[in-house]
Amino acid sequence: MNIAVVDASLFSYHFRPDITLNKNLEDFYLPEGVEQLEVMPCIYSRLGKSGKAVSGKFADRYFDNIDFGCLLTDATSDAPWGEATSLDLTSIFPLKFLHPDTFSKLSVALSIGDRDVYNAAGISPLAIAEGIIKVSRKAYLRQGDIIAVQLLPTGFPLKQGDIIGLRCGESEPLRLCIR
Repeated sequence: MNIAVVDASLFSYHFRPDITLNKNLEDFYLPEGVEQLEVMPCIYSRLGKSGKAVSGKFADRYFDNIDFGCLLTDATSDAPWGEATSLDLTSIFPLKFLHPDTFSKLSVALSIGDRDVYNAAGISPLAIAEGIIKVSRKAYLRQGDIIAVQLLPTGFPLKQGDIIGLRCGESEPLRLCIR
């Protein structure tokens, strides 16, 4: 399984290894040498079809689910990008998928501690379709791969002891701690 992450501008993308998937919202333990983290809100979808060079006309046929999550990145100043984006359990995807029409009617929030740092409502699932188009131009996408689209150009700083909360709709926030 691949995890393709498309930036907020839909201009570039990178892949994260599947060991970064944190679907059970396990607390994150800072590895040795990681002093600063950054959290980035994103939407994501698990692909229902495989494809290469998917056109805009057909991109929405490749996914039928969407959810809200976040990505953790090593923000230590000297961390190489490949290492910064491949820490274990840093793709926080609860895998509680919703139909795109339902998702687009909900509000989402990312909090650090008791403070909401990101709020949005009516997020269009078209960003996932655009991400599929972008990534599939050069990479073959398989059924079961995850496409994530960052919702902001930069993330929010985190430190040890912070608690991240993810909320979609009126549900209780899902929480995990940075230890």
